Amino acid sequence: MRLLPLLTTVAAGWHSVSASDRPCTALIRSNCTEGRFLPCGSSKVEHPHGGIVPARDVTTCRVRAGRVRAGQALVVQFTSGPPEQRGECIEILVELGECWGQDSDGDSYDCLGRCGIGCQEGPGLCSNWSRNCLKHDICSYYHNSRGGAVDPHCGWAFQKAEQDFLEPCLTDAACTVPRFNTKAEVCKAKVVGV
Repeated sequence: MRLLPLLTTVAAGWHSVSASDRPCTALIRSNCTEGRFLPCGSSKVEHPHGGIVPARDVTTCRVRAGRVRAGQALVVQFTSGPPEQRGECIEILVELGECWGQDSDGDSYDCLGRCGIGCQEGPGLCSNWSRNCLKHDICSYYHNSRGGAVDPHCGWAFQKAEQDFLEPCLTDAACTVPRFNTKAEVCKAKVVGV
């Protein structure tokens, strides 16, 4: 099972997690781990290779700061609605590529951070990965979002992630993570589903 060995938690409520520790939400109450979603700023996490993705940070994967690495640990913050509207801010410690299985509606939340739905179906194609796509995946899972760009909770995150999704990965590998696209490559631990 993949673990996040580089994490040391300072605040109560956070602990090292495996890729199968999908978080509980208001609609997902079984086969999940309570306490992974926390109010923004309520925890301090020390780790050498990760970082914090603030709710207001929408740096595209075209810029180095918006790129991610396989298995990278990040604290991802997101808001309900656009950050400038000051909606509730939530944060979670995740490892890029966590595989949470299906949500309460049967939507795939595997390969978190990959731009697009779930994991890539087969080898040989390319996929973009980014902080924006990770933020949208997490926001959408938490709020059980629908409607893409028009969703009241995560539509803003969808619009930012869409920019990274549309990068031409066949001709420019800036936003890709080599050999990290299919379920077999990414979801090495047991996947928990509804």
